[in-house]
Amino acid sequence: MSVSDIRAALAEVGGLTADARRYAQEAGERLDEAVRALADLAEQTHENLPVAALSRARDDVADVHSTVAAAQDAIADLDARL
Repeated sequence: MSVSDIRAALAEVGGLTADARRYAQEAGERLDEAVRALADLAEQTHENLPVAALSRARDDVADVHSTVAAAQDAIADLDARL
């Protein structure tokens, strides 16, 4: 495998990683909205809705976003060193 082959593979993986990062960001934003809406609904109806579980899901997505961002940085670093 040549350096140009490796760079091409890194470019492809980097693009996919950038997509994953955007998707995780969007998912986090939508979960933020859902947490707020569910919390408001729980307050209005006095129902025991799973606000905490949805909030934990948001935290999990934030962790995924951070991991993907770190992977994207590592890919860019590796490409720069080639």
